[in-house]
Amino acid sequence: MNKYQYPVEVHSHTYHSDGQFSVSELVDAAVDFGYKGLILTDHNSSAGYLEMAEVEAVKSGALVTLHGMEWTTYFGHMLAHDADYDVDWREATVDTIDDYMAEVRAANGLVGIAHPFDIGSPICTGCHWDFRVKDFSLVNYIEIWNSNSPQAKLESVLAYELWLGKLLEGYEISCSAGRDWHRPDGPDANMGVTYVELAAGKALTPATFKEALRSGSYYITLGPRVQFSVGDWHMGDRVGAGKLAEGGAGEGGSATAEAGADGGAAAEVRVAVTPTELRDLKQFPVTHAVVSVWNNNTLLHQSEPVAELGGDGFEVVFALDTAAVKPGFVRFEVRGDFRGVENTLVVVGNPIYVK
Repeated sequence: MNKYQYPVEVHSHTYHSDGQFSVSELVDAAVDFGYKGLILTDHNSSAGYLEMAEVEAVKSGALVTLHGMEWTTYFGHMLAHDADYDVDWREATVDTIDDYMAEVRAANGLVGIAHPFDIGSPICTGCHWDFRVKDFSLVNYIEIWNSNSPQAKLESVLAYELWLGKLLEGYEISCSAGRDWHRPDGPDANMGVTYVELAAGKALTPATFKEALRSGSYYITLGPRVQFSVGDWHMGDRVGAGKLAEGGAGEGGSATAEAGADGGAAAEVRVAVTPTELRDLKQFPVTHAVVSVWNNNTLLHQSEPVAELGGDGFEVVFALDTAAVKPGFVRFEVRGDFRGVENTLVVVGNPIYVK
């Protein structure tokens, strides 16, 4: 079953901290780019969010917004998304960050580790993540792509490896992309875009936007659009291995099914890849695209390269023996030649979690 997908940005700034945008300028730039959702995350301030409600695109529903803040400390930057109140960051220490993440979560907020491997002191004191997290179940997502040209940064590779390592340890943590948007970009800029995924017919609202982020019902991309399913299950779903071949929840990210005792059924895996529809990213085509599907660290399927990603794109379909699927997760990614570099990671999907 296809899903509705909406491009959103979850890491942005205005002149309420160190950005060059006014709130209205940021909203207008977001609508012009093609975003349908936006979270303002000024450094240690949520003042700009109060202005958003008065901007025409927000009042009309053209852009859905959530409250946010980027905690900016000496030990790391943390995205606190849509908590019921602004949790005080000032007393957090290297060894007590779990207590503060727990408070954000208790306040109905979402926690993201921002650019964990950015350079730190003395170039950018606090930009590197030095907090000692004891319980990564308190973390909703790790930002593996930050700012422009994330595909060209060693920091992205290290963040991707951190995220994947935590998945393999059993944590249900999503990967995220943050444009870390401070100012208008030049015409040659490329950035990671987040697509939240909702059940067909469901509109993007503050509630559905937040729930998609909470459950992990989204993927990040340098351009291509992707529809991924295992049977009727999609990113963010929780399912027993023996149920993978059975019907999903239909709402995305909310289903949990117990594993069957016998297993052995086959589930159809579909990965449909299409070109970007975003104007500013059309200048960066992906060639020789390859789809990979993983169960934990086991490669389940890898497609043949598709020389040109044009028109209606392409689809990869294969049968998955659910009896062979191990508890953990099933996920996809797409690699291809991008901006002159071969085998670039261009799309990363968040997992279907297998119990």
